[in-house]
Amino acid sequence: MKSKGKLPKPEKITLKGAQFLHFLVKERSAQYATTLEQDSAEPVQMAIGGQANSKERRYMMAKLIRIGEKTILRQAEIALAGLVSQLGSSETDLKRSDSSPQNGSTKRRRMA
Repeated sequence: MKSKGKLPKPEKITLKGAQFLHFLVKERSAQYATTLEQDSAEPVQMAIGGQANSKERRYMMAKLIRIGEKTILRQAEIALAGLVSQLGSSETDLKRSDSSPQNGSTKRRRMA
């Protein structure tokens, strides 16, 4: 990611990478003073004919952008949580299959 300057492809992401990205998204969401629900509770209405003053108009546009950003962050958080869970369960399955003996016993027989 660092050398290419872009995110890894979803099929090549590791559990550790998915956990880190999930952490970053959660931290970014926590930086907002309000939640998506709080922003969405107040209706956003802009006057089309220029009836609103420029300060109100800028406030409404900023609010629309915040709602959009929070929506995207929430979708990313949900997707990453699913990916972490999927990768975590598949890693657990791999560990179990590696540690379980294939032919019964793992002890060697003595050759006398």
